[in-house]
Amino acid sequence: MTSTYNKLNRLKAQDRTWDALLTDIDDVSQQQFDIKTVKANATEPHREPNKHLKESVNRLHDIHFPNPYPKESEALLTLYNDTVISQSIDHDIDSLTVVIDSLLHRLGADETLLEARLLWLKGSMYFDKIGLLRDSNQPKRLEAFRSDAIRYYSESFEILRHAINEMPFPFNLNEPYKLQVNIIACHVNAIASSDRGSSEELRSAIEKSDIAELSKNILESEPFQWKVARNALRFSSLIKNDGDVDFFYQKLITANRRFSDLHYEPEGCPSIADSLDFSYAVTIIENNNLQSSSSVTNLT
Repeated sequence: MTSTYNKLNRLKAQDRTWDALLTDIDDVSQQQFDIKTVKANATEPHREPNKHLKESVNRLHDIHFPNPYPKESEALLTLYNDTVISQSIDHDIDSLTVVIDSLLHRLGADETLLEARLLWLKGSMYFDKIGLLRDSNQPKRLEAFRSDAIRYYSESFEILRHAINEMPFPFNLNEPYKLQVNIIACHVNAIASSDRGSSEELRSAIEKSDIAELSKNILESEPFQWKVARNALRFSSLIKNDGDVDFFYQKLITANRRFSDLHYEPEGCPSIADSLDFSYAVTIIENNNLQSSSSVTNLT
Protein backbone atom coordinates (compact mmCIF):
# COMPACT_ATOMS: atom_id res chain seq x y z
CA MET A 1 0.00 0.00 0.00
CA THR A 2 1.44 3.37 -1.04
CA SER A 3 1.92 5.68 1.94
CA THR A 4 -0.20 8.73 2.65
CA TYR A 5 3.02 10.78 2.43
CA ASN A 6 3.63 9.63 -1.15
CA LYS A 7 0.02 10.04 -2.18
CA LEU A 8 -0.13 13.61 -0.87
CA ASN A 9 3.08 14.52 -2.67
CA ARG A 10 1.90 12.88 -5.88
CA LEU A 11 -1.39 14.77 -5.75
CA LYS A 12 0.42 18.00 -4.90
CA ALA A 13 2.69 17.47 -7.93
CA GLN A 14 -0.36 17.81 -10.20
CA ASP A 15 0.10 21.59 -10.13
CA ARG A 16 -1.97 21.99 -6.96
CA THR A 17 -1.41 24.68 -4.37
CA TRP A 18 -1.69 23.62 -0.74
CA ASP A 19 -5.07 25.31 -0.54
CA ALA A 20 -6.29 23.51 -3.65
CA LEU A 21 -5.09 20.18 -2.27
CA LEU A 22 -6.91 20.82 1.00
CA THR A 23 -10.09 21.70 -0.89
CA ASP A 24 -9.90 18.52 -2.97
CA ILE A 25 -9.41 16.41 0.16
CA ASP A 26 -12.32 18.11 1.91
CA ASP A 27 -14.52 17.44 -1.14
CA VAL A 28 -14.14 13.67 -0.75
CA SER A 29 -14.15 13.60 3.05
CA GLN A 30 -16.85 13.70 5.69
CA GLN A 31 -14.37 15.32 8.04
CA GLN A 32 -12.62 18.64 7.49
CA PHE A 33 -8.85 19.03 7.92
CA ASP A 34 -6.67 22.07 8.47
CA ILE A 35 -3.82 23.01 6.14
CA LYS A 36 -1.24 22.50 8.90
CA THR A 37 -2.20 18.82 9.27
CA VAL A 38 -2.09 18.19 5.52
CA LYS A 39 1.29 19.89 5.15
CA ALA A 40 2.73 17.98 8.10
CA ASN A 41 1.68 14.63 6.64
CA ALA A 42 3.20 15.57 3.27
CA THR A 43 6.53 16.82 4.66
CA GLU A 44 7.27 14.79 7.81
CA PRO A 45 8.17 11.13 7.15
CA HIS A 46 7.96 10.31 10.86
CA ARG A 47 4.32 11.31 11.09
CA GLU A 48 1.65 8.61 11.10
CA PRO A 49 -1.60 9.90 9.55
CA ASN A 50 -4.83 9.50 11.44
CA LYS A 51 -7.45 7.12 10.07
CA HIS A 52 -9.75 9.79 8.63
CA LEU A 53 -7.03 11.63 6.73
CA LYS A 54 -5.61 8.37 5.41
CA GLU A 55 -9.01 7.27 4.11
CA SER A 56 -9.70 10.65 2.52
CA VAL A 57 -6.32 10.81 0.78
CA ASN A 58 -6.77 7.24 -0.44
CA ARG A 59 -10.14 8.19 -1.90
CA LEU A 60 -8.78 11.26 -3.70
CA HIS A 61 -5.71 9.38 -4.95
CA ASP A 62 -7.90 6.60 -6.36
CA ILE A 63 -9.89 9.17 -8.33
CA HIS A 64 -6.81 10.66 -9.99
CA PHE A 65 -4.67 7.50 -10.13
CA PRO A 66 -7.13 4.60 -10.45
CA ASN A 67 -5.86 1.11 -9.72
CA PRO A 68 -5.45 -0.76 -13.03
CA TYR A 69 -5.76 -4.22 -11.48
CA PRO A 70 -9.05 -6.16 -11.70
CA LYS A 71 -11.32 -5.87 -8.67
CA GLU A 72 -11.27 -9.58 -7.87
CA SER A 73 -7.51 -9.64 -7.37
CA GLU A 74 -7.63 -6.57 -5.13
CA ALA A 75 -10.48 -8.08 -3.13
CA LEU A 76 -8.42 -11.22 -2.52
CA LEU A 77 -5.42 -9.12 -1.56
CA THR A 78 -7.51 -7.17 0.95
CA LEU A 79 -8.92 -10.40 2.33
CA TYR A 80 -5.43 -11.80 2.78
CA ASN A 81 -4.05 -8.66 4.40
CA ASP A 82 -7.02 -8.29 6.74
CA THR A 83 -7.77 -11.85 7.80
CA VAL A 84 -5.36 -14.48 6.49
CA ILE A 85 -1.90 -13.18 7.33
CA SER A 86 -0.80 -14.71 10.61
CA GLN A 87 2.15 -14.74 12.95
CA SER A 88 1.83 -18.52 13.18
CA ILE A 89 4.20 -20.44 10.92
CA ASP A 90 1.73 -23.27 10.58
CA HIS A 91 -1.20 -21.06 9.65
CA ASP A 92 -3.05 -22.67 6.78
CA ILE A 93 -2.83 -20.81 3.47
CA ASP A 94 -4.10 -23.78 1.45
CA SER A 95 -7.71 -22.58 1.28
CA LEU A 96 -6.84 -19.25 -0.33
CA THR A 97 -4.32 -20.99 -2.59
CA VAL A 98 -7.13 -23.19 -3.94
CA VAL A 99 -9.15 -20.10 -4.88
CA ILE A 100 -6.18 -18.36 -6.49
CA ASP A 101 -5.12 -21.44 -8.46
CA SER A 102 -8.68 -21.92 -9.69
CA LEU A 103 -8.75 -18.35 -10.97
CA LEU A 104 -5.33 -18.74 -12.61
CA HIS A 105 -6.46 -21.86 -14.49
CA ARG A 106 -9.51 -20.06 -15.88
CA LEU A 107 -7.75 -16.95 -17.14
CA GLY A 108 -8.14 -15.77 -20.70
CA ALA A 109 -5.34 -14.49 -22.89
CA ASP A 110 -6.35 -10.87 -22.26
CA GLU A 111 -6.22 -11.08 -18.45
CA THR A 112 -2.52 -10.52 -17.94
CA LEU A 113 -2.88 -7.99 -15.13
CA LEU A 114 -5.13 -10.34 -13.18
CA GLU A 115 -2.63 -13.17 -13.65
CA ALA A 116 0.28 -10.97 -12.54
CA ARG A 117 -1.56 -9.78 -9.44
CA LEU A 118 -2.64 -13.28 -8.41
CA LEU A 119 0.91 -14.57 -8.76
CA TRP A 120 2.09 -11.56 -6.76
CA LEU A 121 -0.34 -12.48 -3.98
CA LYS A 122 0.84 -16.10 -3.99
CA GLY A 123 4.41 -14.87 -3.65
CA SER A 124 3.46 -12.73 -0.66
CA MET A 125 1.73 -15.65 1.04
CA TYR A 126 5.03 -17.52 1.11
CA PHE A 127 7.19 -14.45 1.67
CA ASP A 128 5.38 -13.57 4.90
CA LYS A 129 6.61 -16.80 6.52
CA ILE A 130 10.31 -16.39 5.71
CA GLY A 131 11.34 -14.35 8.74
CA LEU A 132 9.34 -16.58 11.08
CA LEU A 133 10.97 -19.72 9.71
CA ARG A 134 14.41 -18.10 9.98
CA ASP A 135 13.87 -17.19 13.63
CA SER A 136 12.54 -20.66 14.49
CA ASN A 137 15.55 -22.34 12.84
CA GLN A 138 13.69 -24.37 10.23
CA PRO A 139 16.14 -24.16 7.29
CA LYS A 140 14.45 -26.71 5.01
CA ARG A 141 11.00 -25.13 5.25
CA LEU A 142 12.61 -21.69 5.02
CA GLU A 143 14.30 -22.57 1.74
CA ALA A 144 11.09 -24.06 0.35
CA PHE A 145 9.03 -20.99 1.21
CA ARG A 146 11.71 -18.62 -0.07
CA SER A 147 12.02 -20.54 -3.33
CA ASP A 148 8.26 -20.47 -3.89
CA ALA A 149 8.01 -16.76 -3.05
CA ILE A 150 10.80 -15.86 -5.47
CA ARG A 151 9.28 -18.04 -8.20
CA TYR A 152 5.84 -16.43 -7.99
CA TYR A 153 7.24 -12.91 -7.71
CA SER A 154 9.50 -13.53 -10.70
CA GLU A 155 6.63 -14.85 -12.82
CA SER A 156 4.57 -11.79 -11.91
CA PHE A 157 7.51 -9.52 -12.70
CA GLU A 158 7.95 -11.02 -16.17
CA ILE A 159 4.26 -10.60 -16.98
CA LEU A 160 4.23 -6.97 -15.85
CA ARG A 161 7.48 -6.24 -17.66
CA HIS A 162 5.80 -7.11 -20.97
CA ALA A 163 2.56 -5.32 -20.09
CA ILE A 164 4.12 -2.23 -18.56
CA ASN A 165 3.30 0.07 -21.48
CA GLU A 166 -0.38 -0.59 -20.86
CA MET A 167 -0.20 0.52 -17.23
CA PRO A 168 -0.89 4.15 -16.28
CA PHE A 169 1.42 6.35 -14.23
CA PRO A 170 2.58 5.81 -11.49
CA PHE A 171 1.97 2.06 -11.70
CA ASN A 172 4.19 1.71 -14.78
CA LEU A 173 7.15 2.85 -12.66
CA ASN A 174 6.32 1.48 -9.25
CA GLU A 175 5.03 -2.05 -9.89
CA PRO A 176 8.20 -3.61 -11.39
CA TYR A 177 10.20 -1.87 -8.67
CA LYS A 178 8.03 -3.28 -5.87
CA LEU A 179 8.33 -6.82 -7.19
CA GLN A 180 12.09 -6.50 -7.55
CA VAL A 181 12.33 -5.26 -3.95
CA ASN A 182 10.20 -8.21 -2.83
CA ILE A 183 12.48 -10.68 -4.62
CA ILE A 184 15.56 -9.18 -2.95
CA ALA A 185 13.74 -9.12 0.39
CA CYS A 186 13.24 -12.89 0.09
CA HIS A 187 17.03 -13.20 0.28
CA VAL A 188 17.44 -10.49 2.92
CA ASN A 189 14.80 -11.85 5.30
CA ALA A 190 16.18 -15.39 5.11
CA ILE A 191 19.48 -14.23 6.64
CA ALA A 192 20.11 -12.99 10.17
CA SER A 193 20.83 -9.25 10.16
CA SER A 194 24.35 -9.83 11.52
CA ASP A 195 25.23 -12.03 8.51
CA ARG A 196 23.76 -10.01 5.65
CA GLY A 197 26.83 -7.89 5.00
CA SER A 198 28.98 -10.98 4.42
CA SER A 199 26.49 -13.08 2.42
CA GLU A 200 27.74 -13.75 -1.10
CA GLU A 201 24.33 -15.13 -2.05
CA LEU A 202 22.66 -11.88 -1.05
CA ARG A 203 25.33 -9.81 -2.80
CA SER A 204 24.83 -11.80 -5.99
CA ALA A 205 21.03 -11.43 -5.85
CA ILE A 206 21.28 -7.64 -5.50
CA GLU A 207 23.95 -7.24 -8.17
CA LYS A 208 22.06 -9.40 -10.67
CA SER A 209 18.88 -7.39 -10.19
CA ASP A 210 18.15 -4.06 -11.86
CA ILE A 211 16.97 -2.52 -8.59
CA ALA A 212 19.41 0.40 -8.77
CA GLU A 213 18.17 1.41 -12.23
CA LEU A 214 14.52 0.97 -11.28
CA SER A 215 15.10 3.10 -8.19
CA LYS A 216 16.80 5.85 -10.19
CA ASN A 217 13.91 5.94 -12.68
CA ILE A 218 11.36 6.39 -9.92
CA LEU A 219 13.38 9.05 -8.11
CA GLU A 220 13.83 11.00 -11.33
CA SER A 221 10.06 11.14 -11.75
CA GLU A 222 9.07 11.35 -8.07
CA PRO A 223 12.04 12.62 -6.01
CA PHE A 224 9.91 12.74 -2.84
CA GLN A 225 9.86 8.92 -2.56
CA TRP A 226 12.20 8.59 0.41
CA LYS A 227 11.48 4.89 0.89
CA VAL A 228 12.78 4.16 -2.60
CA ALA A 229 15.98 6.10 -1.87
CA ARG A 230 16.30 4.44 1.54
CA ASN A 231 15.83 0.93 0.12
CA ALA A 232 18.38 1.61 -2.61
CA LEU A 233 20.83 2.97 -0.02
CA ARG A 234 20.31 -0.18 2.04
CA PHE A 235 20.99 -2.50 -0.89
CA SER A 236 24.01 -0.42 -1.95
CA SER A 237 25.35 -0.71 1.59
CA LEU A 238 24.89 -4.49 1.67
CA ILE A 239 26.94 -4.93 -1.53
CA LYS A 240 29.41 -2.21 -0.51
CA ASN A 241 28.95 -0.10 -3.63
CA ASP A 242 30.52 3.23 -2.64
CA GLY A 243 29.27 5.14 -5.66
CA ASP A 244 25.67 4.10 -5.20
CA VAL A 245 25.87 4.66 -1.44
CA ASP A 246 26.78 8.29 -2.07
CA PHE A 247 24.26 8.68 -4.92
CA PHE A 248 21.27 7.30 -3.04
CA TYR A 249 22.15 9.06 0.20
CA GLN A 250 22.05 12.35 -1.68
CA LYS A 251 18.72 11.30 -3.20
CA LEU A 252 17.44 10.48 0.29
CA ILE A 253 18.37 13.95 1.51
CA THR A 254 16.76 15.44 -1.60
CA ALA A 255 13.58 13.53 -0.79
CA ASN A 256 13.59 14.98 2.72
CA ARG A 257 16.29 16.99 4.50
CA ARG A 258 15.59 15.26 7.80
CA PHE A 259 17.58 12.28 6.57
CA SER A 260 20.79 14.30 6.78
CA ASP A 261 20.57 13.23 10.42
CA LEU A 262 21.54 9.53 10.39
CA HIS A 263 19.64 9.05 13.65
CA TYR A 264 16.36 10.32 12.22
CA GLU A 265 13.55 7.76 12.55
CA PRO A 266 10.83 7.90 9.88
CA GLU A 267 7.45 6.30 10.50
CA GLY A 268 7.68 2.52 10.47
CA CYS A 269 11.49 2.30 10.11
CA PRO A 270 14.52 2.39 12.40
CA SER A 271 17.10 5.09 11.84
CA ILE A 272 19.89 4.42 9.37
CA ALA A 273 22.42 4.66 12.20
CA ASP A 274 20.61 1.93 14.17
CA SER A 275 20.23 -0.64 11.38
CA LEU A 276 23.00 -3.16 10.70
CA ASP A 277 22.08 -3.27 7.01
CA PHE A 278 23.30 0.33 6.69
CA SER A 279 26.56 -0.14 8.60
CA TYR A 280 28.79 0.15 5.54
CA ALA A 281 26.83 3.11 4.21
CA VAL A 282 27.11 4.93 7.56
CA THR A 283 30.90 4.54 7.46
CA ILE A 284 31.08 5.95 3.91
CA ILE A 285 28.70 8.83 4.70
CA GLU A 286 30.54 9.80 7.90
CA ASN A 287 33.91 9.68 6.10
CA ASN A 288 32.57 11.87 3.29
CA ASN A 289 31.14 14.34 5.81
CA LEU A 290 34.45 14.43 7.67
CA GLN A 291 36.37 15.12 4.48
CA SER A 292 33.95 17.87 3.49
CA SER A 293 34.21 19.58 6.86
CA SER A 294 38.00 19.42 6.93
CA SER A 295 38.56 20.71 3.38
CA VAL A 296 39.68 24.32 2.91
CA THR A 297 38.97 26.40 -0.17
CA ASN A 298 42.02 28.08 -1.68
CA LEU A 299 41.15 31.68 -2.56
CA THR A 300 43.04 33.30 -5.44
